[in-house]
Amino acid sequence: MMRRLALTGVLTVLSVMALAPKAQAQLATDQPVTFEGTVGSVCTFDMTEGGILAEDENGDLSTFADGGESGTTTVNCTAGGDITVAPPQPMEVPNGFTGEATAVVFDPENLGNFVDSDGDGTLQVPAGDFDLDVDMAVVPDEELLPGTYEYEVVVTATATE
Repeated sequence: MMRRLALTGVLTVLSVMALAPKAQAQLATDQPVTFEGTVGSVCTFDMTEGGILAEDENGDLSTFADGGESGTTTVNCTAGGDITVAPPQPMEVPNGFTGEATAVVFDPENLGNFVDSDGDGTLQVPAGDFDLDVDMAVVPDEELLPGTYEYEVVVTATATE
């Protein structure tokens, strides 16, 4: 009987060991994944208003003439920017009219700070909102003809890094 009891005890211990979870070493490791990105500086325009051309005493059209009015826009650059202006392009002029148009963009707080469509001047703006005045003039080859004169002036802001 003792033998049977010993055999039953051994079988019981072996079956408990077989069914018991085995202790294992953990083989997990950590690997961090990093992310990075670059946000470039950018310039945007807002609150743009067109101007008014009027005839001056020389027979030219200008925003500086009595009755003329500057166009305006606000530029917002995240890190400052450089302003350029293209020559005005006629959208509508009387049939047969020819003439030369020029544009200038001013800092209204400091009129010495300007750039024109001939590439003269340098207009750099700081970060944040900055108001600009846009002016233009049209000098006819011969004379102004009766009719509507409409021009488009493209102002470009290039963000600085």
